[in-house]
Amino acid sequence: MLSFESSASIQPSLLDELTLYKQLLKGVASATNRLLTTQDYRQAVDEALAILGAAIQVDRIYIFETHSHPDNSEPAMSQRWEWTAPDIVPEIDNPDLQNLLYSESLPRWYRKLSNHHPIVGLVKDFPPEERCVLEPQGILSILVVPIFIQAQLWGFVGFDQCHSAHEWNETELETLRAMAGSLGGAIAQHRAEAKLQNLNHQLEATVEERTCALRQTNLELENTLESLKETQIQLIHAEKMTGLGQIVAGVAHEINNPATFIYSNLGHAQSYVTDLLSLVEAYQSEYPNSTPLIEQKLQTLDIDFLKNDCVMVINSMTQGVHRINRIVRSLHEFSRYNEAEYKCASIHNGLESTLGLLEYRLNPVENQPGILVERQYDLDIPDIMCYAGALNQAFLNIVSNAIDALEEKTHKEQDQRPNKIVITTKTLKHGKIRICIADNANGIAPEVRPKIFDPFFTAKPIGQGTGLGLSIAYQIVVKQHGGKLACQSAINEGTCMSIELPSDRY
Repeated sequence: MLSFESSASIQPSLLDELTLYKQLLKGVASATNRLLTTQDYRQAVDEALAILGAAIQVDRIYIFETHSHPDNSEPAMSQRWEWTAPDIVPEIDNPDLQNLLYSESLPRWYRKLSNHHPIVGLVKDFPPEERCVLEPQGILSILVVPIFIQAQLWGFVGFDQCHSAHEWNETELETLRAMAGSLGGAIAQHRAEAKLQNLNHQLEATVEERTCALRQTNLELENTLESLKETQIQLIHAEKMTGLGQIVAGVAHEINNPATFIYSNLGHAQSYVTDLLSLVEAYQSEYPNSTPLIEQKLQTLDIDFLKNDCVMVINSMTQGVHRINRIVRSLHEFSRYNEAEYKCASIHNGLESTLGLLEYRLNPVENQPGILVERQYDLDIPDIMCYAGALNQAFLNIVSNAIDALEEKTHKEQDQRPNKIVITTKTLKHGKIRICIADNANGIAPEVRPKIFDPFFTAKPIGQGTGLGLSIAYQIVVKQHGGKLACQSAINEGTCMSIELPSDRY
């Protein structure tokens, strides 16, 4: 049991740590957003590094690419980006930092980075051959995190402290490791877009050269573009989910620590309040004739109100902590499902973690009534072999679309047909299962239905939809799992998305 004295002594340190972590997390989120929203690739990375530099208060941030040396094909590194504080001399134009062989100066770095390990510490403690490279740049403390693209070491991002020998803690390390994942995603997306652009140029040249067979060429072009769109969707989805899974797991862990601290003290607080109130009642019973000063205090405090409200306040706090715990469990479940391993998993667990993450959208808000979720689960449904993370993403996209559709109903329509989502699971013959996610929104127009699984098609207003949600769900269910995804819809009645999956596909 923690005493009030010990809690008070811990609180300032905990608040400082949470404040620093909040600042760091805000910087990482802002930098990641810049990477995802800025059209110019190089400008996006430059701005992201500047945001990170201000957030974590370092003196220099840089990105090196790992590649084969042009002379002997040995692993080498070259600096590609750099951000520096105003009083720090830039090294981006230093020729010694281009085509630098790992084996000559930093052999330890290549081994550790290739095995997903960071380089971190005070430069004075590093081996002599490494200090010869780092000390001329005025570096006192350094953190280097590897950047991987499709399981291959692409390079690394480094953070230098030149004014102080900073001791990097675990929270900084893990958060900046997640940022490295976002940088890797942005670089991978740029490479994919460059490849797409080159292919498009080649296709355009082919069309011009083969004007005599225009119809056949156009057909080949459409097929190629469709394939490229699918590749682009998969790249965007994979890199986004990698970075998101790392950040979600970290956030869930950091939320859980203070929530556990609060929850562990609520029971003691409730016990103390009960004891104090019982003592007050004993005094009132044993000394009914109180003094004028006590009578004045009783009238000011309204002791009867305090007795009732104090218990209600603690109960409300307990319910709030329970809600935080449910959110943390859903976040943990979602980050665990981000695994790419093909294994046996529970469909119901995936559906419940999805609903847990979307609970804030299901509850009533100021101008929108709540959404009732009705579960009609087949409790005998077996666990299935699947890519659980991808399948969970498909559930998330489909349920989010249902919520969007329900929010478009007018108040009159919501009064006539209260918002509801029905999720049904069923075991079918021949080793298959079915998941149906149905809403009672306004339905999908017949002319729109054939296009809903097309990449980048959306019926939502500009800025409110990417056209990737159902397309990604289709790729996951049909292409990745060999299943079926179908839509049944009726105007003014609702829509049902039906998923059929093999339960024993090895």
